[in-house]
Amino acid sequence: MKKIHLALFVTAAFAVAISLVYAEGFINDGDRVGYDNTPKQPWSEYRIHDVDRPRPEKVTPDPASVHFTPAPKNATVLFDGSNLDQWQKTNWVINKDKNLECTGGNITTKEEFGDFQLHLEYRSPANFKGPWGNQGNNGVLIFDTVELQIFDNYTVNSYSDGLCGSVYGQFPPLVNACLPPGNWQTYDIFFRAPKYDAKGKMTEPARVTALLNGQMVQCNTAIYGGTGHASMPTSFNGRKTGHIGFGGHGCPVEFRNIWVIPAQTAPSPDLDRQDPLYKQYKPEKTSRVRENIEWTTSYIHNSTDNALPRALCIGDSICNAYQGRVNGLIHGKYYHGYWASSKCVSDADYMRYLDILLSQNKFDVITFNNGLHSLLQTSTSTEEYRNSYKLCVQYLKAKCPDARIYLVTSTPVRNEQHNARAVELNEIVKQIAKEENLPVIDLYELTNAMDKSNLWSDGVHFKGHAIDAQAKAIADAILSK
Repeated sequence: MKKIHLALFVTAAFAVAISLVYAEGFINDGDRVGYDNTPKQPWSEYRIHDVDRPRPEKVTPDPASVHFTPAPKNATVLFDGSNLDQWQKTNWVINKDKNLECTGGNITTKEEFGDFQLHLEYRSPANFKGPWGNQGNNGVLIFDTVELQIFDNYTVNSYSDGLCGSVYGQFPPLVNACLPPGNWQTYDIFFRAPKYDAKGKMTEPARVTALLNGQMVQCNTAIYGGTGHASMPTSFNGRKTGHIGFGGHGCPVEFRNIWVIPAQTAPSPDLDRQDPLYKQYKPEKTSRVRENIEWTTSYIHNSTDNALPRALCIGDSICNAYQGRVNGLIHGKYYHGYWASSKCVSDADYMRYLDILLSQNKFDVITFNNGLHSLLQTSTSTEEYRNSYKLCVQYLKAKCPDARIYLVTSTPVRNEQHNARAVELNEIVKQIAKEENLPVIDLYELTNAMDKSNLWSDGVHFKGHAIDAQAKAIADAILSK
């Protein structure tokens, strides 16, 4: 979070002007922190730094579960304690503990990056005595103009879109996953740069997924432009690459083990591939109606290392939420990967994309969860879902004959009509599991038994304690023999 009189990526004079305009609307009475007079965000019902915007649940991970993650072989090491060769001239220093310490101002890489995976570990001072606004304050600067917040929100409060893990001034984190200051904490950021057509018109926005201490805080979040204090997003102006950096905000935050994996330029996948297995099991054209927003996300950790067996979680946004926690629970015993999509199994593209992933990687355990995006009859009919789901399960068994495969039921939703549909589809899953002699991980029954008054964050997705329970069920299955 920025000081009231500081705006990132604008001139000092403009920062003062912003402060003068909005300073009278700043409120800090402990529980309520933020502004009541800043502009409203066009994409939400809230103001920038809105004092009344709900704050996410506080979910404190076990410090013992936060691991030092060595740089993979294909990573570019930005800092390992030995030198600052990857960075532009800076006031920051390598301290006596061989950590990179903020001593004022920003620090920026020499190289620019487009799409990338970034890992870093940071530590805020345990006994900071400075002003409230500087408490553990720093920020991960990506693409030169976008900040993902670093702040000590274990100790102090702040406005929602300035909490640690937020896309600053745009989107709050999904959970408050901060550890107490003095502990090393991890940030894993997966960034996709905006895409443009031949005339320079943006065709796809920048997107970010981020894990803080293994907890997902951003999930394929669209970024509306450059971030700043109490200001609307600024245009990327056709930018395709940008520097990575950190911001100094009056607190000696330390960093270590910083590495980045630039995304490799790859040929477009052949969606009409004629792999014999894919050809045998692919569904015929169905009546499935596409959603207004379609998305697919996949990450394969330690993709070039085969020292440990590998587990794959297949699912949707529910899987997106629990997969980071699964990764923490199986760390050191299995390498982890996940593939999540808004598509349901009756979409012909579902198996096409899945086939590409499974053709490039070997998995020893697979948990398969698909159903939430089939809840509406307009999405796919019951019979189409049954036939397509069974074909996909048979394909997984044929494609990965040595893998342990678990079928996972869809989770409950608040809407009674949609929940009844989820129960119907889950019965299909259980019947197919019986026919194919596969075990079931029943996330529906697990989650449905919980207190409904404190279960969902939005009627579909869940609060931290429910996600923890779901992750444990998945991890327990993976770790079982």
